[in-house]
Amino acid sequence: MNFEEGAAGAPDLAAFEGRVQRIYDETLANETLDRVTFGPLLENMDSARSLDRQGRRWLNRAIAFHNRKVPLPRWISEREAEMIAAARTGAAPASVLRRSNRFPTDG
Repeated sequence: MNFEEGAAGAPDLAAFEGRVQRIYDETLANETLDRVTFGPLLENMDSARSLDRQGRRWLNRAIAFHNRKVPLPRWISEREAEMIAAARTGAAPASVLRRSNRFPTDG
């Protein structure tokens, strides 16, 4: 992905956003809780350095998007706001509650 192209790079960004949305939708529709895995989290500069040493290419792309002030896809922004609000109140994020019937329970 060439970020120096300016507007000419917009098709790359649109394709990337479309792929992310498709993977997200497929995961929500088809996966069960025990099959969903999470990669390493970016928590602070130490974890960023560690991820960089591991060769996690997504980190470099994420930093490039951030530095160029590329807006996040709407669903990511909404999820971030939801997670922040839930953390402030101590409640489960609403999207987890809406999807709770998709996942098996212990009871």
